[in-house]
Amino acid sequence: ASAQRVRKWRETALDGMGLSECTTVMIGRVPRRCKPIQLLEEVHAAGFWGQYDYYYLPMDQRGLTNRRIAFFNFVSSEVAERFYDSFNG
Repeated sequence: ASAQRVRKWRETALDGMGLSECTTVMIGRVPRRCKPIQLLEEVHAAGFWGQYDYYYLPMDQRGLTNRRIAFFNFVSSEVAERFYDSFNG
């Protein structure tokens, strides 16, 4: 994406107007002991089963804890927006 487009996305998000048609959401402050399956169960329980095509929860080198962030890429910007609204708070 061009620098101008990225700047527009950032301004829209900072103004509280959503994700600017982005489909990828980063989740911060994931509890360190949360395992990948636990996070997926939470997301599925919230109604997002089958609504994403990529998920990543980075783990530390020993695999005992996560790095407190996760990424989901959703099938559409509308689904990403619903997810953001559900979990942002």
